[in-house]
Amino acid sequence: MANRVWHWHFGRGIVATPNDFGRQGEEPSHRELLDWLAAEFMAKGWSVKSLHRLIMTSETYRRSSSASVAGSVAIDANNMYLWRGNRKRLEAESLRDAVLAASGTLNTKMGGRPVIPRLSKEEYTTMWARSQWPESLDEAEHDRRSVYLYVKRSFLMPMMTAFDSPDPSVSCARRDATNVAPQALTLMNGQFTTTQARRMAAGIVQKGGDWTEQAFRMGLAHAPTARDREQARVILGAAPDEAALARLCLVLFNTNEFVYVD
Repeated sequence: MANRVWHWHFGRGIVATPNDFGRQGEEPSHRELLDWLAAEFMAKGWSVKSLHRLIMTSETYRRSSSASVAGSVAIDANNMYLWRGNRKRLEAESLRDAVLAASGTLNTKMGGRPVIPRLSKEEYTTMWARSQWPESLDEAEHDRRSVYLYVKRSFLMPMMTAFDSPDPSVSCARRDATNVAPQALTLMNGQFTTTQARRMAAGIVQKGGDWTEQAFRMGLAHAPTARDREQARVILGAAPDEAALARLCLVLFNTNEFVYVD
């Protein structure tokens, strides 16, 4: 369990084969650390929350992903010994939640029945009957966190599949993290992201103030730099309207800064 929690935070376990601690599994990179984490986990009453806190407040977890330490790349290019942070792409569920949060539409309701969101016309064509996907009637339910999404083994949501959501019919010890063209196409052209970009733009217009400032703060959690503003002006045009602002919001969803965690 200690190894799995470490794996979730760093993208690689101290033992890189979390389902196999046997002879055919990989050797631990930090054997004493794994033993100590397991002992601390037991000593603190098997509290997973305490284990998360212990790892996330460590110096190792808070290191930058910048490869700026002289000579370290030559010694340990794969960062097995954690001399820097690992740059990670958001998982499919986290990415969907991040888009909803940025647009201001994330429904944080806890518990309840699974959510069956609306699909696009193209997605429905892959089913022999729409009754296979009885979408939730309450519109607000469609914007709930991805942990509550209905999972149908014979149909995986295309956005989730594009971002390496695993097949729910088999065990998945660790997810792949690919970087392929369909991901960019999904974020730029997908019905979900384009709809959320429009909703984000509508919220910014309603709130008023500096549109570019609001968009960057909502999308990337920081004020725009001078270069950001210059590039935003190109997207917004000479006479910016809500449609142009929606394009800017969509561009922000497609940036590496939005999709990756440094």
